[in-house]
Amino acid sequence: MTMIDSEDPRFARALALADASGSWLKLRDQAGHCIAVGIPSSKPGLHYRVTRTTCECEDQQRHPHLTCKHRLALAIALARKAAEPMPASVVIDGLSRILSSRKPIYSTNFRED
Repeated sequence: MTMIDSEDPRFARALALADASGSWLKLRDQAGHCIAVGIPSSKPGLHYRVTRTTCECEDQQRHPHLTCKHRLALAIALARKAAEPMPASVVIDGLSRILSSRKPIYSTNFRED
């Protein structure tokens, strides 16, 4: 989990980046799951590959014990996304998939003697 310090000077820049998260590049695996995002650098035309735990930017490489603004931005964007209510149909469909993949724990077939 990334701890966010609002007094860190990276925080304001991370907020600005998170506000533009809709335009980030999404890197997906073969199943279509997002495994990383491409967050723009302050240098035009350059994006950094960012995950919750890694970033390719110079700041992260120089200070690996700190969290760069790109990782902070990702943490902020993910927290915002988690706080959004999901449409009921998405919740119901998800629960249906979970239940259909489980084996019943009891049988409704009773035998009368």
